[in-house]
Amino acid sequence: MLTVEPDPASLHAFGPDLNDRPARAPAHREGRRQAAEAAAEFRLARKSGSDLA
Repeated sequence: MLTVEPDPASLHAFGPDLNDRPARAPAHREGRRQAAEAAAEFRLARKSGSDLA
């Protein structure tokens, strides 16, 4: 099972107020960046036969 949680850069982009409209674009960018990294990690683990534990 793979669990993805916000990394420090994503958390910083969110800021303290999740309803802060100006933070939405930076948070979205960080989320897409982190998703790409997680997808690459998942593909590598799947290719190597790892159980992602």
